[in-house]
Amino acid sequence: MAKYMINIFYGNLDKRSQFNQSSEAAQLMSKYQEWSQKIAAKTLLAHKLKDGSGRKLELQSGQVKDGPFIETKETIGGFYIVEANNYEEALELAKGCPTLLFQGGYVEVREVEF
Repeated sequence: MAKYMINIFYGNLDKRSQFNQSSEAAQLMSKYQEWSQKIAAKTLLAHKLKDGSGRKLELQSGQVKDGPFIETKETIGGFYIVEANNYEEALELAKGCPTLLFQGGYVEVREVEF
């Protein structure tokens, strides 16, 4: 069975920051927990990335800078590694991701090579 990475991209970081400070944040976390439980049988690994942290290494200058550095107002917020028979099944698993329904973001589904 093939393995796929579901990358979760938040839409607008300013909107997300405001949302995280609202009373609706707990409801959103509940939606993520529900979705995670729904796809648990197919999930091999899942992690949320820490907001606003990271480093960027530039090979030309050799400098390490605080990050993440994003040219747009979107950022990857987390990922799931799932097993699926094909892209269609992996996309079906991804369709329930709360970022699509509540955060104005998108998901990217990519097959993983091992």
